[in-house]
Amino acid sequence: MFRATTDRGVLFLKCCGPSQAHEPKLTELLQRVAPGQLPTLIARHPRRDWMLLADGGRKARDVLSPAELLREWERVLPRYAELQIALIGRERELLATGAPDFRLERLPRLLRDALGDGPFPQLSAVAASCRELDALGIGATIDHSDLHDGNLLVRGRRGVIFDWGDASVTQPFLSLTTALQFAARRARTGQRDRRILRVRDAYLEPFTTFAPASRLRTAARLGQRLGLVTRLVTWRRVITLTGAPDRGPETTASLVSSVTRAFSRTSAWS
Repeated sequence: MFRATTDRGVLFLKCCGPSQAHEPKLTELLQRVAPGQLPTLIARHPRRDWMLLADGGRKARDVLSPAELLREWERVLPRYAELQIALIGRERELLATGAPDFRLERLPRLLRDALGDGPFPQLSAVAASCRELDALGIGATIDHSDLHDGNLLVRGRRGVIFDWGDASVTQPFLSLTTALQFAARRARTGQRDRRILRVRDAYLEPFTTFAPASRLRTAARLGQRLGLVTRLVTWRRVITLTGAPDRGPETTASLVSSVTRAFSRTSAWS
């Protein structure tokens, strides 16, 4: 990401790598659908995976207190949900941008590919969760897949989401995995804290046109677990396409452990 001060204000040039190649086209599509929910796209290179963005503000985690962050999520996540709803049924457009296809029916196979030949007893539980969540009847849409307070920009009362480089096409509730994990972490509490559940419910409210709130909350827990699977698959995709070393805040081993714990019989998610 390159930053420059111009007569149009501060602009950012993002030259996307192989695992993010879909981001400029996806950003263009998202801006058409919901122009106020991400930084303004100034231009997209016609041949390269580059884009020029207007300044969207400062990272939320750098300027907001933990309590303010929770309030900001309560404002931003319902609008994000509305964006997702607007794109349900438009999988062909989303996939045409090059965004990875992580739809529920594909997740068990993608997980098996990410794991290689090693045994994984929880695979059947993952497949069952995919079927159960799919039965809710909410179709695939865009999932930011890395929705935390470092990818939320704020300026005044306006919050926008940026860095869609890990985005994929899947069931919308998988977005809650990272969002609620980071919200709880910043608030120094657990994901079952009433403040975090209030953030979750704010996100779910636009989906009440599809199902009652009680059923949505049950489905949200499935989505949070399955979002751990897409995080693993996304990380393996990044390593494969870029040759990046398998190290950092998350590794293949740590992500496999997270999925294993989430889908074990004694899991706290159960």
